[in-house]
Amino acid sequence: MLAATDFIKTWWLVMLLSAIGLVALFVVWTKSAAGKPLWHRAQLRLPFAGPVLQASFHSQFLETLASLTLGGLPLLKGMDLATGVSSNLYIRKELVRAVDLVRDGGSLSRALERTSLFPVNLLEMVRIGEHTGELGDSLRRAADRCARELGKKLERAVAMMQPLIILLMAGLVGIMAYTMISVVFETMNAVRSR
Repeated sequence: MLAATDFIKTWWLVMLLSAIGLVALFVVWTKSAAGKPLWHRAQLRLPFAGPVLQASFHSQFLETLASLTLGGLPLLKGMDLATGVSSNLYIRKELVRAVDLVRDGGSLSRALERTSLFPVNLLEMVRIGEHTGELGDSLRRAADRCARELGKKLERAVAMMQPLIILLMAGLVGIMAYTMISVVFETMNAVRSR
């Protein structure tokens, strides 16, 4: 522990500048044309945020498409408009592919299945809506289900973050206690050496 403290005391500026440089490079990469789509795809796979982002997208997309379909807008025009609900470039690219598949004569459920953005249970609800001729109502029910699922995932994410916050606070308290004890220890050694 003393060796680690000496290392940090000696190289703290280099470590700080390296960390700042890495963060700056990461931010620049996520804003670049090549990095932004990759970062948006990676966001959907993050441990706590990924499931919440996916559930939020499902709810918004299906609710928007249901409202537009029930309002009498043709499916293709509704899909074009609903594609804009997400700011995630990866999701938009996949939805544009789905719109193209529907434009070529495919069913909505099959097109959404090809994107791999939607879980099977939502795809089944859309498929049932297509077969019964009540697509708008089916989309609305799927959106309501997604909204409930989003609430559950948010609760889970918050519950999972509480232990992390406690560990972070314990670490900070431990570092402060170690710093205080090491100062007292060094002071006592300096007094004894005189």
